[in-house]
Amino acid sequence: MSRIKRNPEDYEMIAKRALSWIYYAKRPLYMIELREAISIEPIVDIENGDEDCADLDPESFTDPQLVLDCCGSLILWERGTDIVGFSHYTVSEFLDTAHGKAHIEPEVYIARGCLTYLCFDVFSEGPCDSEDKFWMRVQKYRLASYIARFCGHHISGSASEEAVQNLVLSILWSPSRRQAICELDENYRDNLPALSRYQFPFHNLGIHQFRFGWKPLHFLAAWNLVTVSEAILSTSPSDVEDLFKLISCKWRCRSSVMRSSITSSPNDLRLDPIECLVTPLQIASIFGNVEVARVLLSKGAGVDISFGSLVDLPLISAASKGYEGMVKLLLEKGAEVNAQGGTYGNALQAAAFRGHEEIVALLQNWITLTSFHP
Repeated sequence: MSRIKRNPEDYEMIAKRALSWIYYAKRPLYMIELREAISIEPIVDIENGDEDCADLDPESFTDPQLVLDCCGSLILWERGTDIVGFSHYTVSEFLDTAHGKAHIEPEVYIARGCLTYLCFDVFSEGPCDSEDKFWMRVQKYRLASYIARFCGHHISGSASEEAVQNLVLSILWSPSRRQAICELDENYRDNLPALSRYQFPFHNLGIHQFRFGWKPLHFLAAWNLVTVSEAILSTSPSDVEDLFKLISCKWRCRSSVMRSSITSSPNDLRLDPIECLVTPLQIASIFGNVEVARVLLSKGAGVDISFGSLVDLPLISAASKGYEGMVKLLLEKGAEVNAQGGTYGNALQAAAFRGHEEIVALLQNWITLTSFHP
């Protein structure tokens, strides 16, 4: 670290950004992804910033060798696979300490970077809807698939949801951006940057019921954004409308494309089924996000309401995936333990089929108790 500190200021910034992204990344990053990530100037203040955040600037990408030089001996780049990571596990262990974290950015920096990336004009165009267009997009925007899959993890992991709330709302209340994110996530592969275009099938959103037509609450549930969910669901409809007018107005000095893409709909905050959409509570159950599920239930989400033949009831989903905390919460909130439907038949069969013994015992005890106390 002392060697990095002796570098020129710009080199120190490159090192700090690179180490931060590698440390917080949810999977190994490719050098091409890291170069994009380092180039992002995260939005801190929507209204008063001077960056237009409209697109990537390839001219600002740091040369791979310079990234290595700036980080000293702390990272390695496997040129054959393009994967970049720490040179030894002790680097990560050092950064786990309070002293080590003083040498990198906090995770909210990564969250801001992800959200800033999703503000690029290209994502206001919505999903590609064809393999050719999708492949062209992910070849130009190499970090896009990673961000679509892990953005929520970085926001919820930063413990600073309030700090990025306006960015989150700006993106999630842009229908075209929501669908672009869904398409990227639906077609996500860990090694997408290294794949040739025909190594995996392209999934068109129009035929995939699970992600079709996600509203803002679906994303908040999937991303486990408890604070933002609570704040939005506790706000009156008229105040929500005023909030989005204010956020849209804040973009006036930056991006007219971003400003014009922010629109609200009466269905955005509905907890009950809409047309053929899965419910936000189903999403929270599938991802095991207990606290956001608690918020949804407290605001009136139906515990046994389901929609979409491809998705189980919340209790069955939680039981099949082994989320004991979610199973307990749903039972406490009145979920019908013997409710039938979906892939497995009921929650007990789902837990047994997937080998979750503790949940099997929990459900059996609950069935016994409720049989004596109808």
